[in-house]
Amino acid sequence: MPHERRKTLRPVFLRPRHGQGHGTLAPALLTLAQMQFVSKLGFLAVVVSAMMTSLSANALCYTLDSSDSYIGPIGGNTSDTPLNGVPFLYKINRDGSPAETGPAKDTFSGSFSGGNLIATILFNGPSPDLTYVALKAGNRWVYWNVSSVDFSLYDCIQITNDGILKNPQGNASQAISHISLWGTEGTPSVPDGGSLVAMLGLALTGMGLARRRSS
Repeated sequence: MPHERRKTLRPVFLRPRHGQGHGTLAPALLTLAQMQFVSKLGFLAVVVSAMMTSLSANALCYTLDSSDSYIGPIGGNTSDTPLNGVPFLYKINRDGSPAETGPAKDTFSGSFSGGNLIATILFNGPSPDLTYVALKAGNRWVYWNVSSVDFSLYDCIQITNDGILKNPQGNASQAISHISLWGTEGTPSVPDGGSLVAMLGLALTGMGLARRRSS
């Protein structure tokens, strides 16, 4: 049965969305009033940016490895179809083309590390409601039941093949070939009222400071 998991902090490097990260220079000629207005906006942008950076500098990963109860090994390959009646969501293939497939591929971003023994999958959108997570290496696979986990508390899931599936010689863990997820996609959540009030308070404070400086 799934049990209480340890929390793992992993650094996250945010990538600009399509259409962001590049821009053009604004016209150099501005009136004094426009410059004061831009200064106020710039101050607010710095405040908001600092808050968001502090909140998203690290990602909290839910981890799965040999210490968790799993089902298998099962011979053969996983299927991109429902598992025990649960909808298939996503798969990341280490050597596949395309590397990421599934109806929810846009809401996840996967990568491999540690000699391809560790897979990390980031949640790009609302936290999913996952039921099963499968690890495949060689010609066998195993899967975990994670239906009791509240993934709204996490930013990602990390799976490690630490001796679960070994190479044909049986003397080392085999590289992961792919990870599959089953469950349902998350739904957008309503912004936290307390956070909005705090940000609004900081914004108003910033406007007041900017107004004092300009007077």
